[in-house]
Amino acid sequence: MLSGLFGGLPVTGVIVRSSANVDAGARTRLSAIAHGGLLIVAVLALAAALNRIPLAALAAVLLVTGWKLAAPALWRTAWRQGASQFVPFAVTIVAVLLTDLLRGIGIGLVVGLAFILWQHLRGPVLVQVSPPGAVLTRYRLPDQVTFLSKARIARLLEAVPPGSRLELDGRHTARFDHDALEVLLAYRETALQRGIDYRLVGVPDVALVPAH
Repeated sequence: MLSGLFGGLPVTGVIVRSSANVDAGARTRLSAIAHGGLLIVAVLALAAALNRIPLAALAAVLLVTGWKLAAPALWRTAWRQGASQFVPFAVTIVAVLLTDLLRGIGIGLVVGLAFILWQHLRGPVLVQVSPPGAVLTRYRLPDQVTFLSKARIARLLEAVPPGSRLELDGRHTARFDHDALEVLLAYRETALQRGIDYRLVGVPDVALVPAH
């Protein structure tokens, strides 16, 4: 941060340096500190010698390092992991080659985020844990109950037949968005009117703002 304030080039922990450290036999994160120290010594004491290194030689080093970071084995591994892993990986590499590093990473992040959102929208919002035909139907809520789940939760609750017994288990949910939580809590009134035995386990009970 201080280097950036004075217009300097900050030394950061990037994947290229990490790869070089691993290839040199590094085993701990201390290698990153040692790497930075060696760079400082080289810049202060060997600046003239560094300026004599041909740019073609430096480019060759970067090409070899880049090849190791995107070797065919990594492509095969990403392919075996499915489209959600392979497509962002491939798009990032192609975008970096066609544009530059920052733009390529930005494009890859956008594509990866799109896959995450798509998987979230397609994933089950409620998982039935009670056996078929049980008197009490129990559902387990997912790890994340976000605003993206609000509409699907509302549709599932509206489809519950009158007179049913329903329990939603949120003990394994790490995060509740207020919008989705509002749907779960507001359904109590609907369940009461339809004669549904509606139970919430592990779901935060917050005061709802009355509609105007």
